[in-house]
Amino acid sequence: MTKTNLPSWKALFLLVLGVYFYMPLYAQEQPGLSEIRLDTIVRAGGLQVPWDLEWIGDERILFTEIGGRIALLDLRSGAVKEVYRVDDLAREGQAGLMGMALHPDFSKQPLVFIAYTYFGNSEDEVFVRLEALRFDEKAGKLRKAYLVADELPGEIINIGGRVFTSPDGKVFLTVGERAIGELAQDVGTVNGKILRYNLDGSIPEDNPFPGSPVWALGFRNPQGLAWVDGKIFGTEHGTFTNDELNLLSAGGNYGWPEIAGFCDSTEMAACAEKGYRDPLLTWTPTVAPCGLAYYPHDRFPAWQNALLMATLKDNRLYALRLDETKSRVVASQGYLHKVAGRIRDVLVAPDGRVFICNSNDDYLGEKRPTGDQIIELVAGAGVAEAVEDTTAHRNNELVQTLQLDSTELEVRIIAQDQRLPWEMAWPGDGWLWFSERGGAIKKMQMETGEIKQIYQVEGVYESKDNSGMHGMALHPDFPAEPYIYVHYTLSLSESQLVRLTYDAQADTVVSSEVLLGNLVAKHTHNGSRIAFGPDKTMYFTLGDANRKRLPQQLDSYNGKILRMNPDGSVPADNPIPGSLIWSYGHRNPQGLVIASNGKIYSSEHGPTTDDEVNLIQKGRNYGWPKVEGFCDTRSESKFCEDYNVVEPLYAWSPTVGVCGMDYYDHDAIPEWKNSLLLGNLKGGNGDIGQRLCNLRLDAAGERVIDYREYFTYTFGRIRDVLVLPDGRVLLCTSNRETNSNAMEVVGPLDDLIIEIKAVR
Repeated sequence: MTKTNLPSWKALFLLVLGVYFYMPLYAQEQPGLSEIRLDTIVRAGGLQVPWDLEWIGDERILFTEIGGRIALLDLRSGAVKEVYRVDDLAREGQAGLMGMALHPDFSKQPLVFIAYTYFGNSEDEVFVRLEALRFDEKAGKLRKAYLVADELPGEIINIGGRVFTSPDGKVFLTVGERAIGELAQDVGTVNGKILRYNLDGSIPEDNPFPGSPVWALGFRNPQGLAWVDGKIFGTEHGTFTNDELNLLSAGGNYGWPEIAGFCDSTEMAACAEKGYRDPLLTWTPTVAPCGLAYYPHDRFPAWQNALLMATLKDNRLYALRLDETKSRVVASQGYLHKVAGRIRDVLVAPDGRVFICNSNDDYLGEKRPTGDQIIELVAGAGVAEAVEDTTAHRNNELVQTLQLDSTELEVRIIAQDQRLPWEMAWPGDGWLWFSERGGAIKKMQMETGEIKQIYQVEGVYESKDNSGMHGMALHPDFPAEPYIYVHYTLSLSESQLVRLTYDAQADTVVSSEVLLGNLVAKHTHNGSRIAFGPDKTMYFTLGDANRKRLPQQLDSYNGKILRMNPDGSVPADNPIPGSLIWSYGHRNPQGLVIASNGKIYSSEHGPTTDDEVNLIQKGRNYGWPKVEGFCDTRSESKFCEDYNVVEPLYAWSPTVGVCGMDYYDHDAIPEWKNSLLLGNLKGGNGDIGQRLCNLRLDAAGERVIDYREYFTYTFGRIRDVLVLPDGRVLLCTSNRETNSNAMEVVGPLDDLIIEIKAVR
C-alpha cells in the first residue's frame, strides 16, 4: 500500500505555494503570507546545536543544547548562563539532549521536562529518558526533581525527542521508530509513537490503549508538536519524500511504514479499513520539518492563525495558515531561505515576538564561524532568494569542456527526453542498452542516436516514491546467451528478479522466467544493481526494504548482496552453503561493479549520514543497522569487534545519494585510471549539487588515495555511470523523480544520457 503525494488539485496548489521561493512584496490592505518581509537580530551566538527554546518570562529564554547543556538567555543583557548539565548523556549521531517543555502553570509550579539519551549497561544500548527538573529561581539553577519515564528504547537515528505539555496537564513525548519501520505499527512498543503521560509520570486513564503511554502511532520520526485551541498538530520526517504535517488525535494511526504521505486513490478502501489517517500537508522532496509553534498574535498580521514550522534540510521557516476551524491548511509560505541555515526550533513569545534557533553545528550542517545562534525575527526589508541556474547550456549539443591535469574532456548530451533511465549496459555491438524505472528496456545506436524500445516489462509497480524497475544486466555472452536480467517491484510489498529471453531477429523479448520471487519490497530501500563476475556468476544487490532488522538476519535476502549462477541456482563456493548470500549488513546498496582488478565495489545509501563505498568481501558483515559508516562511536565499536564488521573505503556525511558506479582503467583519461566513478543523486545538506565523484584507488584497489568531484549543479541527479571499452564515460540522469527537488533540478531536455570523452 502506498500514498500519492497529493489528494487533490487543492493540495497540489498548496504544495506549490509551500516550496516556492520567498519574494518580498509591498503590504496591502489584506495582508497575505508573501507580504511579510523579515530581518534578523542575533540574540545569542557561539552556541552548539540548540534544540529547544522555551519562554520563562521576564525577557528570558531557556534552551537546550544537544551536548547536554541547558542555558538561560537574558534578552536584556544578551548574557547566556548555564543552569543545568545532563551528566549521563549518550551523545552520538542525532542522540543527546533534545526536547524540553515547561509545566503548564510554570509560574506556580516551576518544573521543566526534558528528554535525553543515555547508555545502558551494554556498550551498544541507547535509551531515552523523560525527566522533570525544578527551576530554583533564587539560585538560577535547575535541579533534579523526578523521572517521568525511563528506559525507553533509543537509537542514534530517528529518535524523535520533542517534549510538549498541554494546558490540561499532560506531558507528551515523540519517539521515532529507530529506523525499524515495523515498530511503528506495534502498539506493544513505544517506538514510532507519540506518548502521553500525566505530569507525575503515571499513565492517564483516558489514554486510548489502557495501561499504555501510547497516544498515537504510525510515525517515522515525529519532530514537532503544537497546541491550537484543543487540537494538537505534529511534524514528521519522511525518507526522501513525504515529510508530513498531521492533525493528531488519540488512538490515531498515521500509517508508517505501510503508507507515506496521502493514501493512494487505489488503496482508499484498505486505508479506511486499517484506520490510517491522512496528513494535512506533505513535502516532496523532504524539507525535514522540526519545531512547530502556533501564532495567534497581530504583531505579524499575515501570520495570525498560522503554524510556524522550522525546517532543517530546507533551511526555511514556513508559515502554514489555518482555516477558521483550525483543521486545514489554506496557505503556505517559506521564509529566510539559507539565511540562518538549519532551523531547529521556533518560539512564539506571549507578546507575539518570534525567535528561532539554528543547528548548523550538528553533524549534518555546515559549520559557521559564529556558531549556532538564537535569532529574533523582526519586520524589515527582507532579502529575495537566489535560485541556482541548473539548466544552463543544456540546449547545446556540446555542453562543456573540462580540463583535467593534462587531459581535456568534451561533454555532450547524446540522448534527451527519456523517462528515468536507471541502468546502462554495453554488449559491444554499437548499441547502448538502458532501462527505465517504469519498465521500458531500450537501446540506442551510438553513431546515429537512434533509440528503440525493445520491451515493456509487464507488471512493474511504480509508485511516487522509489518503486519500479531497478537493476538490469545483460548476460556476459549476450547475445549468444540471449538473457536480460531485471529486478522490479510487483507491488508496494513485493519484488522479483527475472530473466528475460531476447530474440535478436525479432528484436524483442519473447519469454521470461522468475529466478527469485517473493522478495520483500517497500516504497523505498529496494536497491538494486546486477553485475556479472569474470566467472560468470551474477551479483545482485537488494535493499533492506526499510526493515532494519533484516540485514543481520541470514534467513532473509534483504539488506544483502547475493551471488548466483546465471540460472538462479546457488554456486557451490558461496560462503553459506545453500544460500545466495555473499555479504550482509547493507542498508540500500545502489551501485555495484566487478572491476578489472578483480575486486567488487558497492555504493550504499546511509540514513542521514554515512553514505558509503565498500570493498565487498566474501561472507562479511557491513554492519547495518548497528553501524553507520566507520566504527567510530561507542555504540558501534563493540558490535564491529564482535561481528568483524568491514568498514567502508569512503563515507559522506551528510549523505549525497550515492548511486551507480563503474571502474575506470583506461589510458584515454590517465587522471582517472584505477578509479571508481560514482554518480550522486543529491548534494550535501539537502543541496542540489548532484555530481560525478572520482575515487582514485591505491595499487591494491583497497584504499582511496584521492577524491575529486565534477559537474556539480550541471546535470542534476546522476543515476548511473558506465565506462565503455574505448575509455568513454556515459552518465544518465533521473531528474523526473518526485523526490528530485523537481522545481529546481528538472530541465527542458530531461532526462539525459551524457557522453564524456577525451579530446584526441
